[in-house]
Amino acid sequence: MIYPENGVYDAEFARFAPPDVSVHLTRLPWPDPDWFRPDRAERTAGLANDPAITSAARLFVQIAPAAVAYACTAVSFAGGPGGDQPVLAALRRGTAAPVSTAATAFVAACHALGVDRVSIASVYRAELTDRFVAFLDAAGIGTAAHTSEGWDRQPDDDHRLTGADLHRMALACDRRAAQAVLIPETNIHTSTAIPHLEATLGKPVISAIHATVWHAAHLAGSRASTGIGCLGQTAAPLAS
Repeated sequence: MIYPENGVYDAEFARFAPPDVSVHLTRLPWPDPDWFRPDRAERTAGLANDPAITSAARLFVQIAPAAVAYACTAVSFAGGPGGDQPVLAALRRGTAAPVSTAATAFVAACHALGVDRVSIASVYRAELTDRFVAFLDAAGIGTAAHTSEGWDRQPDDDHRLTGADLHRMALACDRRAAQAVLIPETNIHTSTAIPHLEATLGKPVISAIHATVWHAAHLAGSRASTGIGCLGQTAAPLAS
């Protein structure tokens, strides 16, 4: 499930899915018209308690999903350490299927790859990136370096980031001590960029949709490779 402004790259979810998995999307209503106020990070964290998350999870009941994932990256970590837990709880109230969030999936992906130190190429403002750093740290994943683009435009504009932008961002944040580079934010096209970035950096590159679909697929029981990046060829535990 995603918000309307995160729908620019619906096809990305299917591209990252293994061949034995089908992806079905639904939209959550965006409940905060004042999201661009200065207290944006706190307002983003508050969306983790939106009752619409449970309602959206219930929409999938008719197709008996094998897993359900909440794909908004920022909301699932903005509460800092454990920030994904309210979202996971809300999902479980709406479905009996295994559940995940984008932030949960980033942690699962790092653990599956044996990564405990990362660099972060973030489109967010610094205060929101800092919350992602804290979220990862609480899960045993340290941050070697991070950059923040400080995206101040409308929330549907980050889809305009190009492969060249991602290359610049990844190179700027990468450090020798980092075992992987993370690119949080759902509304970015990364499926074609990841193989090139990994070849350049010599390490895994994990984006939000990549991690979300990978984790949901593994929770659903798939062990097929997506063929995209190091993560797409990595197994994960089945536990939600």
